[in-house]
Amino acid sequence: MRSIELFPVVVYQSEVKNNSELKELLVPKILEASNSLEIPEGWATTSIKTSWSGEPKGKEVISEYRDQLYDSYRKCFDEFIDRKYELEVGNIWYNLYDQNSYQELHDHITPPEYLKTPDHFSCIHFLSYDEECHTSPEFRDPISSIRGICFDSDYISEYAELNIREGDFLMFPTYLAHRVIPQKVSDIPRITISFNIKLTRYGNVIAS
Repeated sequence: MRSIELFPVVVYQSEVKNNSELKELLVPKILEASNSLEIPEGWATTSIKTSWSGEPKGKEVISEYRDQLYDSYRKCFDEFIDRKYELEVGNIWYNLYDQNSYQELHDHITPPEYLKTPDHFSCIHFLSYDEECHTSPEFRDPISSIRGICFDSDYISEYAELNIREGDFLMFPTYLAHRVIPQKVSDIPRITISFNIKLTRYGNVIAS
């Protein structure tokens, strides 16, 4: 007897080895800059602080330490990607969640640019994270609407979450929808750094 998984959705999980160093360096600057941030238009959340639309002038954090972050993330990509590769990083931003902060269900597909030059994967770095109080992203089954008319909807949960530790790094397909439920009280701010990537080379395949 065999059990065969067809068309699985893979989420890659590793850790940023120098997270403690990055946390000490970046968190105070992010906390200071976050007071100048506003919720982007179209987001359904009410309290998240995010640099998605751009960092406050004079308080740039990601752009100042971009090279250092990329060097750290490259080690994770080397674990995930099994052939010689080249990639491009799209928008990169941080999210800060206070008590009761949350983010609605969303994916990282960004039309219309996506249709011309699609990003392949989304990444999340858990820079500052309290395992006792903070909530991990909940990923939604991409065919949950179809399962709703089938017998297995009674046995398979619509959402799945991972065991996340501070410093963890996730990579997953941009189409995989996810959400963050409200946070509990914690002395440690929940801060993530997110971005999308495009593989421009994988082995002998070069993207056009």
